[in-house]
Amino acid sequence: MDETGKPTQHTARIEAFCDGVFAIAATLLVLEVRVPGHDAVTAAGGLWRALGQHWSSYAAYALSFVIIGIMWANHHNIFGYIGRTNHTFVMLNLALLFCVAFLPFPTAVLAQYLPSPEQRTAAAVLYGGTLTVTAVAYNAVWRYAAGGGRLLKRDADRRSVDAVTREYRVGPLLYARRRSSPFSTSGRASPSMCSWPASTSFPTGPVRSSTAGPSTG
Repeated sequence: MDETGKPTQHTARIEAFCDGVFAIAATLLVLEVRVPGHDAVTAAGGLWRALGQHWSSYAAYALSFVIIGIMWANHHNIFGYIGRTNHTFVMLNLALLFCVAFLPFPTAVLAQYLPSPEQRTAAAVLYGGTLTVTAVAYNAVWRYAAGGGRLLKRDADRRSVDAVTREYRVGPLLYARRRSSPFSTSGRASPSMCSWPASTSFPTGPVRSSTAGPSTG
């Protein structure tokens, strides 16, 4: 964005490219939700029962879709503060997008092995580890742009910027902690696993400048 708050050519191109990657990653998730075949329906004793046996696919899809949606909303939000770019910032964004584009794979692994008592913990640790690395990449993008106001708009509100920085700091720590114990001793998903989307809920509120009122970024 320039000093008037309008996107510059460079920031607009980066944001548009990022939007495309987020959209594709979210769309790819549904490919792992399989339609049960005739044999599976017969073996299960009916279509509804066969569909119910795929509960892990529905759960993994919903979980990852919510997480990608939150990440996209937050990525859009931080670009409301950013007024210019450079090569390093572009590379850091590519690292973040690498993680986002990879997320459908651990989602598929989680969906496949969540019903298996022997393998579900390993699948959940892979999933949580991917989210931890993604949160670290998110922090790198924001901290590089915000450090010393390097790439921020001149009128970016310092208190809002500092608040975003503080809240982003928590994400990787929460993911790292929760991926170590995704299941309870009974084998069911523990509250830590169910709260993964909450760990992604970095600030999504309106962007504020020091010279203007709230805006949607």
